[in-house]
Amino acid sequence: MIRIDKRVTTAATYIGSIVAALLLTWISVAGKNNYILPALGGVLMLVVCFLSVKTALIILVMSMLLSPEIGVGSTTKREITIRFDDLLLLVITAAWFLRMAVLKDIGFMRKNPLNRPIIAFCLLAALSTVFGIYRGDVNLLSGAFFVLKLVEYFFLFYMVINYVETKEDIYLFMRMLLAVCAIVCAYALFQAATGGDVAAPFEGSRGERNTLGGYLVLIASVTGGMLFYRDRGKGGRNLVILLTAITITLLFSLSRSGWSGLLVSFAALFIVARRFRLFVVILLLLVPLTPLLIPEKARERFEYTFTESYAAHRRQVKVLGIQLDGSSSARLRSYGLVLREVPKHLFFGYGITGFAFIDGQFFRLLSETGIIGLGVFIWLLASVYRLILRAKALAIPDSLRGMIIGFQAAFWGVMMHALTANTFIIIRIAEPFWFFTGLITVVSLIYNNDEPLRIERPSATGIAHADTAPAGAS
Repeated sequence: MIRIDKRVTTAATYIGSIVAALLLTWISVAGKNNYILPALGGVLMLVVCFLSVKTALIILVMSMLLSPEIGVGSTTKREITIRFDDLLLLVITAAWFLRMAVLKDIGFMRKNPLNRPIIAFCLLAALSTVFGIYRGDVNLLSGAFFVLKLVEYFFLFYMVINYVETKEDIYLFMRMLLAVCAIVCAYALFQAATGGDVAAPFEGSRGERNTLGGYLVLIASVTGGMLFYRDRGKGGRNLVILLTAITITLLFSLSRSGWSGLLVSFAALFIVARRFRLFVVILLLLVPLTPLLIPEKARERFEYTFTESYAAHRRQVKVLGIQLDGSSSARLRSYGLVLREVPKHLFFGYGITGFAFIDGQFFRLLSETGIIGLGVFIWLLASVYRLILRAKALAIPDSLRGMIIGFQAAFWGVMMHALTANTFIIIRIAEPFWFFTGLITVVSLIYNNDEPLRIERPSATGIAHADTAPAGAS
């Protein structure tokens, strides 16, 4: 039997994944008025995923932030748009279920601390929407679509924890996630240099600032954590370059939610990484240079929040005597509307899409799923944070510890971003968030000294059996 060098296999996987991602994106764009090409692309992806879920995950990572938007219609309350990622994730999920049914090579819900809150949140979202449909508050098509949007990322999470098995797998996906971010930053900085609006690739007719901002907050924090805890002499220069590019890109994005999220996540990073002295040095160096480093557009965007000329039709509001711009005022008015109207359906809300559009994740969940749904979602987020703390406490390599500490800081930045954006519905933020959550869960499963890593494998006869790796196996 011919033995293939592992480096050759890895290189082939990289190249094949990039080619497949680009091919499928081209099929989606070129064939948007012809259903034959997208159907062929879907069949191709189905076959790839059936043969190797890990390869399908690599393709999915490569398509993050690099896939087009597809409009599929609208209802009276919401425009329904999907991205190529959505379709890809659905096809991968379908193939994954088919693989489990045919090969029986692994279970669906591998034991982990997030199972109960995930199940509870999915059930609450569906139940509140069923109530909304019954009352006539929710359109059936729109409600079903956005419920799926809420829960589709959990399928990604389960695929990651079932098929990412070793620390080498984790390093592979970490490198690929950072590589995709580097491509996004290069594209955005080219836009800035040519005088265009900065946005992620394939953002449609108008770029979404908060989408790019939230994504960059997440990756910047993880990059910073990896920089602090890298092995000496390994990758430090590349991480510094990437972190600098992310910061500059975020400034040019003009995303105020992204700016506030980055400040919170970087402050959290210095605290959880215990780099207080470095934090003080950076502040002393940067504060005097801030007026020179911040682009003129970014400064104008910030000042506009408090200096926009008053216009009665924009119904601008004042906070502590300070008049806010129309966009900020609209958000605050919508939050007030939620607090006034939610008591009518206090426990289960109006159902997904049953209320007016709210640009703020927590207020949106309160209006759509009530206090019970919001409470369950907070339980889910608290469980994610406890998972991070447990993983950080394990005896793990510094490179993995850096990713975990970076994600711990990113968690707080993302929470800040979610105050004024629908962070956990936006695929370009939620997808990498749950992917990193899955990687950290795998770290816990591999290095947990209390419980061995149990992986189901099909035997030569086709009958599944369990291999038990010793604690700390990698």
